[in-house]
Amino acid sequence: MIIQEKHTLNIQKEHITADNTSGRDKNIDLIKTISCFAIVFIHSYTSTWSGIINQIIYYLCAFALPLFFMVNGYFILNKPRTPGYFAIKTLKILKIAAIWNSLIFLAKLGIKQELSNLPADILKSLFLQEGTLWHFWFLGTLIFLYILAIPFQKISQKIKRSYIMLTLAVVCNTVIIISCITGSPLQENIPQPFRLWTYLFYFILGGELKEIEKKFRKISTVCLLALSCCWTVLAVLLQYFIFEKLLLNTYNFEFFYDSIFFMIWCVLIFLFLKRIDLKKTAFLNFTAPLTTGIYILHRIVIGAINLVFDFSSSFMVPFLFLAVLILSALITFVCNTNRVTRHLVSL
Repeated sequence: MIIQEKHTLNIQKEHITADNTSGRDKNIDLIKTISCFAIVFIHSYTSTWSGIINQIIYYLCAFALPLFFMVNGYFILNKPRTPGYFAIKTLKILKIAAIWNSLIFLAKLGIKQELSNLPADILKSLFLQEGTLWHFWFLGTLIFLYILAIPFQKISQKIKRSYIMLTLAVVCNTVIIISCITGSPLQENIPQPFRLWTYLFYFILGGELKEIEKKFRKISTVCLLALSCCWTVLAVLLQYFIFEKLLLNTYNFEFFYDSIFFMIWCVLIFLFLKRIDLKKTAFLNFTAPLTTGIYILHRIVIGAINLVFDFSSSFMVPFLFLAVLILSALITFVCNTNRVTRHLVSL
């Protein structure tokens, strides 16, 4: 998930699950926490789709996954990395996917006497966005990005990575323009891990953000806030009235990521959150180490809650969101206290 650096280690524990809070960038922790909460709401909402207020909040949360990729790029691409570094990161992802798919496999076997193909389940959850753990597609996409980061480091020594980023931006916007012309998303039949033109763009964009930050230093925090708020309103209106109702005929904002308007929105949110002067960080110190566990668990918790309670009403969406968030955080916190169970919720 999200990468966070500890300079005292050779192989840093840079994922969203870093447990140590010393030497952390608190603003990155803020971005991680807000994005994590947004994802929980998104998936709580799509489980009970209806209600204009919930729909607005749904589109307000659309920045979450691009920001995750941007934070990864922010840390990974601004330091030289060896192939061994990316191999270790990949093995950690495969380990967590294998553990959780094995637990689901055993649960289905014991409760439903259902026997599935475990290796296939692992691969489907990571790369095809299928099965109980379909949300692991994010981790599968990270594996692809780690693989691509190795040649990218060499290429970027000869070609400015900003040029590569701009080329990908052109590809992304070409995709959405064609989609708008045809009236349906061009990439709708492509599993998200294979939409690499999109996620590689946000990954590289994250690597460029330190330079972009320097260019925005002359803009005051108040002006940046005002610009971010205005663009947020524009982004929600574009998603709802233009993309959903008029051009693309879908509410799934994953198909809007390729838009230049969406890209600018994500940059503004990142820069504003990075600019905030954080004085009290106790809450972030608590939540930041839990974000990976929350991401891993939240879909399982949603499924379990929906078996017991009826959250089909749009009025119940906020309660489902809070229940899922609190339960996932508590389970992650408990797991983190034990050396063995910690492997269930960390990378």
